[in-house]
Amino acid sequence: MVLIMFRFFRGKPPFTSSEVAAGYIEAFANDNLKDPYAWDDFELAPEANPEVNLAIRLCWFIAGTFPARTNSEYMNPDGKVYFKRIAQLLRDGVLTEYKNLD
Repeated sequence: MVLIMFRFFRGKPPFTSSEVAAGYIEAFANDNLKDPYAWDDFELAPEANPEVNLAIRLCWFIAGTFPARTNSEYMNPDGKVYFKRIAQLLRDGVLTEYKNLD
């Protein structure tokens, strides 16, 4: 019942611009997010912008590919290079067209 109510009454997911999303991703990669929960809020919230949705899913994939080496990390530092590349492609508006992040 709660799931049904959530589906009907949650409203439309927000539309985050690619520029704003790229800023979050880049700030996270550079350890510059002021709010410790900002990344969680960003990556777990429903999103109406398909490019941002793709970027979030790519970030999940990268974080899984480059797992944390310590408990205080989200992923190991090698993954941050890819986060920055995702942010740049998102800013350029070509993320959905790009086939290789290297």
